[in-house]
Amino acid sequence: MKVKLEKGVIIALIAAVSMALVNFSSAFSSREISPAVTIWFIWLTNAMLCLWFIVYRKKFVKFTKDCWKIKWLLLLMSLVATFAWFFYFIAITKRELSIITAITEAYPIMAISLGLWINKEKINWHQYLGMGLAIIGAVSLAFL
Repeated sequence: MKVKLEKGVIIALIAAVSMALVNFSSAFSSREISPAVTIWFIWLTNAMLCLWFIVYRKKFVKFTKDCWKIKWLLLLMSLVATFAWFFYFIAITKRELSIITAITEAYPIMAISLGLWINKEKINWHQYLGMGLAIIGAVSLAFL
């Protein structure tokens, strides 16, 4: 029997392992140092890596022009994302990382729902099954 995987399954597995490592190291540093320093370090590291990549691809001028066009949206997005991570880090300093992360990682359910509702996307039966299992898992973890 030959099993056919969807495109991106390997990438999704790598991303899952990477996110687990990020979540664990973020929880550890938030508890040992502070949530604010953890966010600052992550944002600074990501900014430097992204900036290096943009400069490497010789797209810095285009990048700055594009950013200038949507500066208020970028500012709002940056503030919301920073506060979201800050509150996540505060939550994981007080409670169990595994439960909080499992609940917060249910955001793909919202993304799929918005895609179905707003973009009128079509998904297959096994994707509905996966979405259902994710909902059951998130709700179960919330009550355990």
